Amino acid sequence: GGATNDIIIHVRMLDRLRLQQQDALGVLGVNLIYTAYKHLAHGGPEFVSSLLDNLTKDRIEVNFIRVSGPDTAHLDNRLLSLELVQNDMTRAVLFSPQGETLSMADTLYKKPVMIQRGTFRPITLTSEKIIEKGLSQAKTDLQISTQDLLVVMELSLSSLSDDKKDFLDRVDTLNALGHHVMVSNFSLYAQLHTELRRFTDNFIFMVIGANTLQGLLDSKFYVKYHGGLLAAFGHMMDDNTRIYVFPFKTESGSITAHSFAPPQKVAHLYRHLLDNGHVVDMRNCEDVDSSLHSEMIRKLLAAGDPKWQDLVPASTRELIKNRRLFGYKA
Repeated sequence: GGATNDIIIHVRMLDRLRLQQQDALGVLGVNLIYTAYKHLAHGGPEFVSSLLDNLTKDRIEVNFIRVSGPDTAHLDNRLLSLELVQNDMTRAVLFSPQGETLSMADTLYKKPVMIQRGTFRPITLTSEKIIEKGLSQAKTDLQISTQDLLVVMELSLSSLSDDKKDFLDRVDTLNALGHHVMVSNFSLYAQLHTELRRFTDNFIFMVIGANTLQGLLDSKFYVKYHGGLLAAFGHMMDDNTRIYVFPFKTESGSITAHSFAPPQKVAHLYRHLLDNGHVVDMRNCEDVDSSLHSEMIRKLLAAGDPKWQDLVPASTRELIKNRRLFGYKA
């Protein structure tokens, strides 16, 4: 007799035959009703995981969930989405700059995307400057409107701790900058690229540091990838994909995409990527301190050293101070 509540989920059917899909949806429907009655009051991991009771993950992918209504006020849609990824019910979820859960199929459809991976605990001024440089370069080189280009900051599940509040803090600081946030369980850029290609055939810009190139070309990380390193780059490096490389500066010099010396056995592959414009140096990065990392800022925060304030974007600085995030000491 009370007000209504909504639980909206989006699923991807993985069974090949129509009757199998019909059966899976029937089981999912029963699970959804059971979840609403048994787990809505307290939430928790069971609220999400019970959706796939008596189903297997190779039959259905649940890639979106959103709840609303007076009896769901204690639930955070972002945490429910995180549970989807942690329970391997989907590979990635997306949040809007306003912190709302989004359907990736709707949001990314035919859009050019610029994506940067990181821990962002917190985001540094360097990361924000790099995105600005990348947007400017994409606009100049490929005549892409920066208004159309969707900026996505990606958090890998491996970088998330058991502290769910810490995760939400990071999402909030990224949202405050006006960026979309993706949380995924991808270990490889090739996997991330494949997921994005499900939704858009437009340009994909993957922003990485020059110090990441060594790992990107290390075959040991592709042992479980079908076809190995060569297949991964074959899938990833289509005509509408660019890897933007920002320089990594050390006391002895600066590493760029063109100065990087890859292992001999992949040198010809890397030269091919450079010569054909798949791997591109980011320009005008002379004022960017690429040695700055989130860990350095957390140490300053823990020590009560005010120098950290000059190393993060203004909106991030205010959030950290007002909500005492990431070990901040006044």
